[in-house]
Amino acid sequence: MGAIRKLAIAVLLVSCVTFVALFGRLPAFRYVSLYIPSNLPLTSGRRGPIGVLHRLIWTKFPGYLRVLDSHFTGGRFGPFLSRSGHYLMNENHPLVLVGFIAIKKAYGMSDVQ
Repeated sequence: MGAIRKLAIAVLLVSCVTFVALFGRLPAFRYVSLYIPSNLPLTSGRRGPIGVLHRLIWTKFPGYLRVLDSHFTGGRFGPFLSRSGHYLMNENHPLVLVGFIAIKKAYGMSDVQ
């Protein structure tokens, strides 16, 4: 039962982080909303918990990593991560291409020889 509980907590945590990362910039989630009886939303100036978590994930955490990088490695690790991220997002990967061809072959698509 302990393993199932840990797995459920991990799935819930990943789901929450994904939700905050994808939808944290929306004004409906970024600020605390006050509703009046006529169902017109009025936003107060306070940040909501999803907005705070979004700022933590996309602003504070990378800033802390940058400070740690400059302190421990003299800023050498940051450009390496930047180049690696650019490669992962923008270049064709041989393993992905081979996997795609294998899937197409497995399903019998005839345009792959």
